[in-house]
Amino acid sequence: TQASNSIQRAVNVAISGDTVNVSAGNFNEDVSMLGQPSMTLLGAGAASTTITGQPLGANETVLLDSNQTVDGFTITRLLGLGENNLGLTQASGGTGSIVRNSIFTGNRTAIYVNGSNDQITITRNVITNNRTGILFADTTHGASQITENAIVNNKTFGILFLPSITSISAG
Repeated sequence: TQASNSIQRAVNVAISGDTVNVSAGNFNEDVSMLGQPSMTLLGAGAASTTITGQPLGANETVLLDSNQTVDGFTITRLLGLGENNLGLTQASGGTGSIVRNSIFTGNRTAIYVNGSNDQITITRNVITNNRTGILFADTTHGASQITENAIVNNKTFGILFLPSITSISAG
């Protein structure tokens, strides 16, 4: 995908199946990948590529759809009021996404999986200094995988499961 100083602009011009390569830097924006199945958002590494969500923006800094990958970012949020403080959300009905090699810090909830029909893989991330690390809510069905993550120093819960969980494997 072409160079851009906005991740969202690059996502908007990409097509399904593309990899959006994001150079090192700080990006102050919310990013929605809805409607872009099988897209990969690839940062230059969590130590050098940061996405900071905005308090008057969307509910989440990064919003995933189905079969998408987010790899190599620090994802944080300028905290606002209420629920508008999610680091990454797999949208209701989303399935098969992968979140890896990233740092989630300074979010109300680092990773929020809501009503997803199938699975999400969360692997090799550092999830620290959030209110809640990972929240599986509502009707999350399928076999999600949470492996090789450091989930530490979160204020309330590292991983929270709300009703209707079918199958989760952790390692």
